[in-house]
Amino acid sequence: MRALAGLAAGGWKLFGLALLALVLFATAAGVFARLIGSNGFSWSFEVLAFAFIWLSVVGVILAETRGENVAFDLIDSRLPPRAARALAIARHLVLALFGLAIVQSAWAMLGRTAFAPSPVLRAPMWVAQGAVLALGAGLICAQGWLIARKLRRAP
Repeated sequence: MRALAGLAAGGWKLFGLALLALVLFATAAGVFARLIGSNGFSWSFEVLAFAFIWLSVVGVILAETRGENVAFDLIDSRLPPRAARALAIARHLVLALFGLAIVQSAWAMLGRTAFAPSPVLRAPMWVAQGAVLALGAGLICAQGWLIARKLRRAP
Protein backbone atom coordinates (compact mmCIF):
# COMPACT_ATOMS: atom_id res chain seq x y z
CA MET A 1 0.00 0.00 0.00
CA ARG A 2 2.83 2.35 0.88
CA ALA A 3 4.60 1.70 -2.44
CA LEU A 4 1.37 2.39 -4.33
CA ALA A 5 0.87 5.63 -2.42
CA GLY A 6 4.45 6.67 -3.18
CA LEU A 7 3.96 5.90 -6.85
CA ALA A 8 0.73 7.91 -6.97
CA ALA A 9 2.34 10.86 -5.17
CA GLY A 10 5.28 10.73 -7.57
CA GLY A 11 2.89 10.81 -10.53
CA TRP A 12 1.04 13.81 -9.12
CA LYS A 13 4.37 15.58 -8.49
CA LEU A 14 5.51 15.01 -12.07
CA PHE A 15 2.15 16.21 -13.36
CA GLY A 16 2.47 19.28 -11.14
CA LEU A 17 5.97 20.02 -12.43
CA ALA A 18 4.76 19.76 -16.03
CA LEU A 19 1.88 22.09 -15.23
CA LEU A 20 4.22 24.56 -13.55
CA ALA A 21 6.43 24.56 -16.65
CA LEU A 22 3.33 25.15 -18.79
CA VAL A 23 2.22 28.02 -16.53
CA LEU A 24 5.66 29.63 -16.80
CA PHE A 25 5.78 29.15 -20.58
CA ALA A 26 2.27 30.54 -21.12
CA THR A 27 3.04 33.51 -18.86
CA ALA A 28 6.28 34.23 -20.74
CA ALA A 29 4.46 33.95 -24.09
CA GLY A 30 1.81 36.40 -22.91
CA VAL A 31 4.41 38.86 -21.62
CA PHE A 32 6.37 38.58 -24.87
CA ALA A 33 3.19 39.17 -26.89
CA ARG A 34 2.41 42.32 -24.94
CA LEU A 35 5.98 43.48 -25.26
CA ILE A 36 5.91 43.29 -29.06
CA GLY A 37 2.26 44.36 -29.33
CA SER A 38 1.07 41.13 -30.94
CA ASN A 39 -2.41 39.60 -30.72
CA GLY A 40 -1.14 36.28 -32.02
CA PHE A 41 -0.48 34.95 -28.52
CA SER A 42 -4.00 35.32 -27.14
CA TRP A 43 -4.06 31.55 -26.69
CA SER A 44 -1.44 31.88 -23.95
CA PHE A 45 -3.93 33.38 -21.49
CA GLU A 46 -6.36 30.49 -21.91
CA VAL A 47 -3.58 27.90 -21.62
CA LEU A 48 -2.38 29.70 -18.49
CA ALA A 49 -5.89 29.61 -16.99
CA PHE A 50 -6.36 25.89 -17.66
CA ALA A 51 -2.89 24.98 -16.38
CA PHE A 52 -3.26 27.14 -13.26
CA ILE A 53 -6.57 25.49 -12.34
CA TRP A 54 -5.01 22.04 -12.67
CA LEU A 55 -1.86 23.11 -10.81
CA SER A 56 -4.00 24.31 -7.90
CA VAL A 57 -5.83 20.97 -7.79
CA VAL A 58 -2.55 19.03 -7.80
CA GLY A 59 -1.25 21.22 -4.97
CA VAL A 60 -4.35 20.64 -2.85
CA ILE A 61 -4.22 16.87 -3.37
CA LEU A 62 -0.52 16.66 -2.53
CA ALA A 63 -0.95 18.88 0.53
CA GLU A 64 -3.89 16.78 1.72
CA THR A 65 -1.97 13.51 1.49
CA ARG A 66 0.78 15.03 3.63
CA GLY A 67 -1.70 16.48 6.13
CA GLU A 68 -0.43 19.97 5.36
CA ASN A 69 -3.47 21.58 3.77
CA VAL A 70 -5.58 22.13 6.89
CA ALA A 71 -4.11 21.49 10.32
CA PHE A 72 -5.53 21.91 13.79
CA ASP A 73 -2.34 21.53 15.79
CA LEU A 74 -3.49 23.77 18.63
CA ILE A 75 -6.53 21.57 19.31
CA ASP A 76 -4.82 18.24 18.63
CA SER A 77 -1.86 19.00 20.88
CA ARG A 78 -4.15 19.58 23.89
CA LEU A 79 -6.08 16.32 23.51
CA PRO A 80 -5.12 12.86 24.72
CA PRO A 81 -3.77 10.66 21.88
CA ARG A 82 -6.98 8.63 21.42
CA ALA A 83 -9.16 11.72 21.29
CA ALA A 84 -6.80 13.46 18.88
CA ARG A 85 -6.87 10.39 16.63
CA ALA A 86 -10.69 10.22 16.76
CA LEU A 87 -10.94 13.92 15.94
CA ALA A 88 -8.52 13.51 13.03
CA ILE A 89 -10.55 10.61 11.63
CA ALA A 90 -13.75 12.65 11.98
CA ARG A 91 -12.12 15.53 10.07
CA HIS A 92 -11.00 13.14 7.32
CA LEU A 93 -14.54 11.78 7.05
CA VAL A 94 -15.98 15.28 6.73
CA LEU A 95 -13.44 16.17 4.03
CA ALA A 96 -14.22 12.92 2.20
CA LEU A 97 -17.92 13.84 2.24
CA PHE A 98 -16.98 17.29 0.97
CA GLY A 99 -15.03 15.58 -1.82
CA LEU A 100 -18.11 13.50 -2.65
CA ALA A 101 -20.20 16.68 -2.91
CA ILE A 102 -17.58 18.17 -5.24
CA VAL A 103 -17.65 15.03 -7.41
CA GLN A 104 -21.45 15.17 -7.65
CA SER A 105 -21.38 18.85 -8.53
CA ALA A 106 -18.59 18.40 -11.07
CA TRP A 107 -20.42 15.50 -12.69
CA ALA A 108 -23.54 17.65 -13.09
CA MET A 109 -21.47 20.54 -14.50
CA LEU A 110 -19.67 18.26 -16.94
CA GLY A 111 -22.98 16.78 -18.02
CA ARG A 112 -24.16 20.20 -19.13
CA THR A 113 -21.05 21.92 -20.47
CA ALA A 114 -18.25 19.38 -20.98
CA PHE A 115 -18.19 19.75 -24.75
CA ALA A 116 -18.87 23.48 -24.99
CA PRO A 117 -15.86 25.10 -26.66
CA SER A 118 -13.53 27.44 -24.82
CA PRO A 119 -13.48 31.03 -26.12
CA VAL A 120 -10.06 31.14 -27.77
CA LEU A 121 -8.67 27.65 -28.30
CA ARG A 122 -12.11 26.09 -28.85
CA ALA A 123 -11.00 23.27 -26.55
CA PRO A 124 -13.80 21.34 -24.86
CA MET A 125 -14.48 22.78 -21.44
CA TRP A 126 -13.89 19.42 -19.76
CA VAL A 127 -10.20 20.31 -20.09
CA ALA A 128 -10.68 22.86 -17.31
CA GLN A 129 -13.78 21.47 -15.61
CA GLY A 130 -12.27 18.02 -15.29
CA ALA A 131 -10.02 19.55 -12.64
CA VAL A 132 -13.03 19.93 -10.35
CA LEU A 133 -13.86 16.24 -10.75
CA ALA A 134 -10.21 15.35 -10.10
CA LEU A 135 -10.23 17.55 -6.99
CA GLY A 136 -13.25 15.77 -5.53
CA ALA A 137 -11.93 12.31 -6.36
CA GLY A 138 -8.48 13.26 -5.07
CA LEU A 139 -9.93 14.48 -1.78
CA ILE A 140 -11.89 11.26 -1.34
CA CYS A 141 -8.83 9.10 -2.07
CA ALA A 142 -6.52 11.19 0.11
CA GLN A 143 -8.91 11.13 3.05
CA GLY A 144 -9.47 7.39 2.70
CA TRP A 145 -5.71 6.83 2.69
CA LEU A 146 -5.24 9.09 5.72
CA ILE A 147 -8.03 7.33 7.62
CA ALA A 148 -6.49 3.92 6.86
CA ARG A 149 -3.12 5.23 8.06
CA LYS A 150 -4.65 6.54 11.30
CA LEU A 151 -6.44 3.26 11.95
CA ARG A 152 -3.24 1.22 11.46
CA ARG A 153 -1.33 3.32 13.99
CA ALA A 154 -2.15 2.74 17.63
CA PRO A 155 -2.49 5.96 19.62
